[in-house]
Amino acid sequence: VAAAPAAAPAAVPALQEKDAALLTKYSELSERLTAASARRRQDLLLAFAGGLAAFAVVMGFVRRFGTTSQTTAEARTARRGPLSTPLTLVAPAAPEAIGVVV
Repeated sequence: VAAAPAAAPAAVPALQEKDAALLTKYSELSERLTAASARRRQDLLLAFAGGLAAFAVVMGFVRRFGTTSQTTAEARTARRGPLSTPLTLVAPAAPEAIGVVV
């Protein structure tokens, strides 16, 4: 019975060393997790910006080269709408020409 209490104080430094090792590992893992989290935000931002730029480039190509089946004037009218083309002015007809007597 007397030998057991003597063995207990010898085990205390070993437990303290294990605790210190665990705390060291935990702090290292915590630092790595913080760094990985910061890198993840940067990676997501870069991926979003790259995707947006690629989408803009593709849309530019579609807009520029996507109207191969129509003539240029037809394509322009289709893009702008029928009312965007300038109206031509017609000279008014003389009342006599249309049969109106004044």
